[in-house]
Amino acid sequence: LRVLINKAFSRARIEQLRNRAEVLAEDLVDRMRAKLKPDIIEDFALPLPLTMISELLGLPEEARTRFRRWTNVFLGARSEFRMALSLPSIFALMRYLRRLVATRRHTPKDDLISALIAVEEGGDRLSQNELIAMLVLLIIAGHETTVNLIGSGMLALMENQREKERLLGDFSLLGSAVEELLRFTAPVETATERYAAQDIDMHATRIRRGDVIFPVLASANRDAQKFAEPDRLDIGRKPNPHLAFGDGVHYCVGSHLAKMEAEIAFGCLLRRLPKLSLACPARELRWRAAPVVRGLKSLPVIP
Repeated sequence: LRVLINKAFSRARIEQLRNRAEVLAEDLVDRMRAKLKPDIIEDFALPLPLTMISELLGLPEEARTRFRRWTNVFLGARSEFRMALSLPSIFALMRYLRRLVATRRHTPKDDLISALIAVEEGGDRLSQNELIAMLVLLIIAGHETTVNLIGSGMLALMENQREKERLLGDFSLLGSAVEELLRFTAPVETATERYAAQDIDMHATRIRRGDVIFPVLASANRDAQKFAEPDRLDIGRKPNPHLAFGDGVHYCVGSHLAKMEAEIAFGCLLRRLPKLSLACPARELRWRAAPVVRGLKSLPVIP
């Protein structure tokens, strides 16, 4: 599946979107500056990656608010009961995607959905169910995680004025700053479930074969054996072997897109709004109650 996806999700294809992301970021900041009470999440961090992944996939503009609503319900399912309540939203999302895929099969366009339908490796293609499942994953992961990175990253910079000023004084640090904010803010807090292939003894704990395990990426990224002063934000940190995108065969296929969007987002916000500050005490900020991902519900600011 990853071999097929990578053909349609290459670095070159993502770089073609840079211009569009820069124009969109500038427009969003213009709108923020015109508001009395701007909110980084609602006014910038959400529309930037949601628009980008929607345009990349070829999702109609009028459907994007529905996608956001459906994915919110899905990600908020923290119990079997809540999961049951989320099923209508999940089925609605899948029905919509099946209709959209059928349309693209008949009339292809220059978008990722059409590319995924057409992509082939050694006679292998994505089945209908694989294609729908992959699209659901790309829609959710393609914007939810980047929303969290931009929102939590800006909060971290506002709370660490020294590092914020350091970045304002040298925008060549944007690349390493994004890597550090990925490590520091944990936009994806845990990996999806794994199962022990054999009995494992770890830190005086026996993990038995077949046990379900949820690796906590946020904890790994604060490991003092890997990072000097792990609880300190250092936008120039090198090396920075964080696990925000996973590792090995599970490494995120959308990492190029996320990094590009984040560099443009932080660069644009800091360049256009260098005195950006919180509009409320940090303790009053509310975090989303969602498993796996970690992000703010809102981030009110003073431009």
